[in-house]
Amino acid sequence: MASEIIENIAELFEKLVLWGCHFVVSSVENRDNKSFALILSFLFPGIGILYLGNLPKGLTIFFVTVILVPLRIYSSFGLMFSVLSFVIWLYGLYATNMEYKKLYG
Repeated sequence: MASEIIENIAELFEKLVLWGCHFVVSSVENRDNKSFALILSFLFPGIGILYLGNLPKGLTIFFVTVILVPLRIYSSFGLMFSVLSFVIWLYGLYATNMEYKKLYG
């Protein structure tokens, strides 16, 4: 039972990653909307950078944030992980802005 659930989650995650990679690679010419990239990054750290086309950096920021959420909730060092999450979130916004400036001036 538990192994089936894990397999289903893994399959769903794989489809999501493949869809995300397709989304990032397709329609490069329509990615000049800085506000949309910043809103994406504000809501989900790293996704704004993915939107601008930097797959490794965007995925790294996103997955670090995803890993920090349960650590923040279930760890005895919750405050430390909360501060670290906030710093990563701010860095995601900053990196999205810098990525946009690098691409579009």
